[in-house]
Amino acid sequence: MYWPKQSKRIGVYFVLILLVEAKWPVPHLSIVIPSSRDTVALEMTLASALEHQPDDCEVILVNDGSYEDPYELGDELRFVDVAPTPNSIDLINVGARAAEGLVVHVLHSGVEVNSGWADPALRHFEDPQIGSVAPELLLSGANATAIRGVDHRWGGRRVLVKGAARRNERAPLGPTIWGGFYRRSAIESVGGWNRQLGTETADLDLALSLRQVGFDAVSEPESRIRMAGCAIKEASGFRHGCTAERLFWRHPLAAWPIALTLHVLRTAVGLSTGLRQPSRVAAEALGRFVGTASFFSARQHRRNLEEILPPGSALPFTRDSQDETDSQDETITRRRAA
Repeated sequence: MYWPKQSKRIGVYFVLILLVEAKWPVPHLSIVIPSSRDTVALEMTLASALEHQPDDCEVILVNDGSYEDPYELGDELRFVDVAPTPNSIDLINVGARAAEGLVVHVLHSGVEVNSGWADPALRHFEDPQIGSVAPELLLSGANATAIRGVDHRWGGRRVLVKGAARRNERAPLGPTIWGGFYRRSAIESVGGWNRQLGTETADLDLALSLRQVGFDAVSEPESRIRMAGCAIKEASGFRHGCTAERLFWRHPLAAWPIALTLHVLRTAVGLSTGLRQPSRVAAEALGRFVGTASFFSARQHRRNLEEILPPGSALPFTRDSQDETDSQDETITRRRAA
């Protein structure tokens, strides 16, 4: 399931939603957890989120039928049932659309949180320019490290920004797919996560889209989440080549002659370094060929982003009375239905 194509109406809708946001008392949080066939990891995430959830928060489990709810958690969280799907991006998009909060927090199965982890991240959304906040992801086990977010390299390569930030180092482009905070109206305006890019690069694609329409991203080291390092598996072969190529055509990052030249050089260098594994190189090359077929849909995506109004008209969150919440929620619902 993927959100429909955008148009100029999205820009108007986006500004109206931001004006409504200004009257909410505090950033209301929606925690979205996609279901997983790894029941142990999923229940660990659910228990952690439910135990430490802040006030004025909802927890949403998007269930494709893989979780049977043996503990009857219906009173503790909101279930959103969908048809079975192997693509967790579909589940995340459904959860984000079902969210009622002004801020959507995605937590992947297997991620755990601590008490107060959300507060430092939510404070950033007082700034209307902030579209996303990347918490610090602490990996345990043999691959123990800290991941501050995702970034981009030529050739459509997604990289994880690791370790402590150095002086004058720019912030990551956005959060990882395993855990991130987003302004809901921002992700709605750009169409959410792209299902064709999967968990390999959908987080980077969304970060680049939000940046193109004028949103900023920040990394918040005081907001910490944790996960086993073995849960991270980098894509390779056909899947890597296909998603990397699709990402490049959606976000060339420079004038076309320069971007295309650098892209070809970077791809050639990357393929040449793997010549000792010819089958893997052949699979990646085939994936890049298939990914190139997305050129026309990628061009439409770039045009849609150009039609979206920048967030300059947004107003910061204010602390009005809680009594206004219900009426504002009805306003948002009516505009969504329209």
